[in-house]
Amino acid sequence: MPAPWRGCAPVGVRSLVATQALAARVVAVAEGEALHRVGVVGDVHGELNALATGLDALAARGCETILCVGDLVDGPGTDAETEAACRLLRERGVLCIAGNHERWWLANEMRSVPHVTGAMADDVREWIEALPATRRLPTVAGDALLCHGVGDDDLAILYPETKGYALQAVMPALRPLLLDDSLRYAVGGHTHRRMARALPGLTFVNAGTLHRDFEVSVSVIDFAERRVCHVALEGGPESPRAGAEEHVPLPEPLPLA
Repeated sequence: MPAPWRGCAPVGVRSLVATQALAARVVAVAEGEALHRVGVVGDVHGELNALATGLDALAARGCETILCVGDLVDGPGTDAETEAACRLLRERGVLCIAGNHERWWLANEMRSVPHVTGAMADDVREWIEALPATRRLPTVAGDALLCHGVGDDDLAILYPETKGYALQAVMPALRPLLLDDSLRYAVGGHTHRRMARALPGLTFVNAGTLHRDFEVSVSVIDFAERRVCHVALEGGPESPRAGAEEHVPLPEPLPLA
């Protein structure tokens, strides 16, 4: 069973235990063990300090596994900080996928965007090259798809208020997920806005982002208890700390028409 929401061990001890435990969980998930409670890190964009704080906050809240929705590169963090953030994700056993910024970075495309990341060490580049675009994960409430935008489209935008023509524009990427009988949840990013939105046949959760120009937070999804906890990271990019929690229900998917 998952641990309580808040842990009581010192952060350094939690970090070591979390590193070992999450590495074991990666193997368990690969073998198909259903997840109860997961931590989710939104778009990272080189924010090393926020990432380290967020990972500790998720470990303290009893997450079995931590997921990351991609966009690790191209952000306010320096190249050295971005490389260190990638190494930290790898060392902590975080289940990552690639976002559109990894795709652009590897292909040397879209290098006119703000805060582009330069070259990084060969082993980090190889790790990024190996990241999948999506991951399908078993949970106690049905399968969940970890993606960046919507499904296979890493540029698709889904906001809490997306509807009408804007929603129709997303349907080529969204429709296959809605019609997948065994898929109940999608966990994505890209918009930098957190949400838990019920759609026909699918509930979509976005953890937000670590980017300092937005509302910085990480999230806990409890599939067993059907709830989401967004944890604000306060204090700014140099000295972030876990702050206020926002608890919201994890809604059931709406019936298909």
